[in-house]
Amino acid sequence: MGKGVSSWLAACFDRGMAHRSFRSVLGVLPVLALAACASHGDNDSDTAALEASHAQSLATATGGTFRVEMSRELANVRHVEGRMAHASLEGDTARAKALSLFKAQPKLLGLASPSQELRVEREETSESGTHVRFQETVSGVPVRGAEVTVHFGRDGELFSMDARIVPGITLDVTPKLTADEARERATSELFARVPSLTAGDVREGASPELVVFAEPGREARLAWHHVTRAMSQDTAAVLDVTVDALTGE
Repeated sequence: MGKGVSSWLAACFDRGMAHRSFRSVLGVLPVLALAACASHGDNDSDTAALEASHAQSLATATGGTFRVEMSRELANVRHVEGRMAHASLEGDTARAKALSLFKAQPKLLGLASPSQELRVEREETSESGTHVRFQETVSGVPVRGAEVTVHFGRDGELFSMDARIVPGITLDVTPKLTADEARERATSELFARVPSLTAGDVREGASPELVVFAEPGREARLAWHHVTRAMSQDTAAVLDVTVDALTGE
């Protein structure tokens, strides 16, 4: 058989196989889509059941009516809305009442010891009431981006809560990299990105902050967070850097 004919037959065979394979894939895709939809539906049902369970637990404890929203990402509560009478919360201050809620309803945030894992970051009073913001910590080191804010009305009754908490973090918070070394690495990164800048252009700011960098589904890491700034006659630059406190990455 001539070389041209052999090549032509091979090409026809390959196309035939490709068409059959393509039809097979088309047949599988609807099955996968249905499976994905079923899985998504199951997750929605589970989430709704948890939201209802938390709402019922709060209602039983306080006698109020509540709306609860879960975070699928973190598998804990991200928003609560309702009214809690004074008598249902212990403490004389807004922060004490909020902590008593977390202690009485530990499944809301999934924290083993809210009084140790949360610290008051800010307490503000406005026309609408009092707002207390808590920062999640690990052995006193803040978890970056993890906080909960509790809102009290003008009458002092708690009426809502917003949270992003990463529960179950266990981590040694002793850094191998010093704050000065982290600052140097951040500055070096800035120079690498903006070569026209020099050491004399750097503007001193706040010292690097030791933080826990935690994301759902990934191992938590101890890190230095630093914002380095520089300005020359024709260039201004700001670089927000998170440096691994153990490896320097």
